Amino acid sequence: MARQRDRTATQLRAIIQRSNGTCLLVRRSAAATSAWEFPGVSLPPNSDPVEVLRRTCWRDLAVRLEGVIPQAAWTHGCGTCAVTYRCYLCPVSRDDALPLGYAELRWVRPAELAEYALDAPTRHMASWLLTRGGAPGDGGACAPF
Repeated sequence: MARQRDRTATQLRAIIQRSNGTCLLVRRSAAATSAWEFPGVSLPPNSDPVEVLRRTCWRDLAVRLEGVIPQAAWTHGCGTCAVTYRCYLCPVSRDDALPLGYAELRWVRPAELAEYALDAPTRHMASWLLTRGGAPGDGGACAPF
């Protein structure tokens, strides 16, 4: 008999992208073994995901999201826990993000994402980001919003 999942959670992730196609990666710990990820937060019950993501990006990065475009959600199994990831494309024109709630941040071209130690959900998002295409001759960057 298959074992049922004990817990479920929803994680929100922002693929914050500048007009030149670079995306923001963050790291919660400065340790060299710490994984890079797209910024995000757990969704509290009965909360509006877009508002939660906007507040989190402002609080943790001093970034005001100019757009929040929902993408398809997916579920990632973690032992007895199932985590649903809700990903949003978030174009920004300013690139003055600050690591207020993170140990480190970097602006990265999508073609360079494979060079970073990403956690499994971020690898999933990075794969999607690379397959959605970019402008011809732009070195693998996503088409700007």
